[in-house]
Amino acid sequence: MSREKVVLATAFLALALVFAANQPADAAQPPPQSLAWLGCPDSCGNLTNIPYPFGIGPGCFLDPWYEIDCQQTLGISTPVLKNLSVVVLDISLPQNSYSPGRITISQPILYSHPNCMTNRQNDTPVDLTGRNGIFRYALDRNSFVAGGCDNQALMVINDTPRKVVGCASSCGGEGTLGLDQCSNGTSCCVASTIDDIGKYRVEFQTFKGKDIAQEDKTCRYAFLVKHPWLYKADLNSLPSHVPVVLEWAITQHEEQLLSKQSNWRANGSSGSCHRDVKPRLHNLLYCSCNQGYRGNCFLPNGCQGEFRISTLTLHLSPYSSSKIK
Repeated sequence: MSREKVVLATAFLALALVFAANQPADAAQPPPQSLAWLGCPDSCGNLTNIPYPFGIGPGCFLDPWYEIDCQQTLGISTPVLKNLSVVVLDISLPQNSYSPGRITISQPILYSHPNCMTNRQNDTPVDLTGRNGIFRYALDRNSFVAGGCDNQALMVINDTPRKVVGCASSCGGEGTLGLDQCSNGTSCCVASTIDDIGKYRVEFQTFKGKDIAQEDKTCRYAFLVKHPWLYKADLNSLPSHVPVVLEWAITQHEEQLLSKQSNWRANGSSGSCHRDVKPRLHNLLYCSCNQGYRGNCFLPNGCQGEFRISTLTLHLSPYSSSKIK
C-alpha cells in the first residue's frame, strides 16, 4: 500500500474514533450512582441525593442521629433531621478524608422584642451539644449578622472560658440593605464566627453596650447565616428562617457500626479516613473516596473508579509517516 493510502487510512480511522467519542452516550452510560443505602429513598421534597449514613426510613440510616424524617403536610414533603427537629436544605459528603461533611439547615432569625415577631416564632438556635460532636456549626461557612437601630448583638458561646462574638449597627441607610451596608455598620453589621461552636445564645444591648430598657420596643435582630445568602439578601425584608451550615462527621461509635458491614474498609485503595482529635470533643472521623474514585465511602464498595478517555493526537504529514500519540 502506498504512503498516501496509509496516511488516508490512518486519518479516516482517527476521525472515526473522534466522531464516536463525541457522540451522545446517555443510553450507554449507567445511571448516576445512588449515595443512599441500597433500596432506600434518596429524596424528600427539594432535598435530593441524600447520602448514607443519613437516610429515610428503618434500616436506611446508620444511627438515629442521621435519621431524616420526610414529613408530609398538605401534599408538601419536608425533610427534617429528626433528633434535632430542624429542616434540612442540603447534605454533602466530605470532600476528602481531612475535612468534614456539611449539612445545611433552616434556623430562625432572633429578635430583641416579642412585638417584632408578627406571625413568627422566636425559637432558640439549635443545640448541638450532647451529640458527641457529630454536628458543629461550620466556622468558615457562616457569618453572624445583626441589625436595627442602636443595636449591639452578641453571640455568646457557652464554653469554658466564655467566648463572645458580636457587632454593632447604627441607624441610617436607605433602599436595599445588604452586605455593603452591613460591612459599614449602617443599619446592620456582620462578624466572623469562631471555631467549634456547639451551642450559642444571642444577647442584645444598645449601641454603646448598655442593657436594653424594659420599655424599649426597638426591633433589633440577629442571626447566623451561610455566606452566599448574605451576598444577595435585602435585610429590609427578612424571612422567618435562614440557611445555616453545620459540619458533620462520625465518631468511634459509628465507626464500629460501619465495621460490622461487609466490604467496608476505613482505609484502602479506594477510600480512606482521618481521625481528628479536638479538645472537649470525641475523636471525629472524616472519610471519603480517594483520588481517582467517586461515590460514597460509607457504603459497602461505595467508592467506584473513575474512567477517563485519554486525548488522541494525530500528526499527519505528506513527507513523513503517521504517528499516533
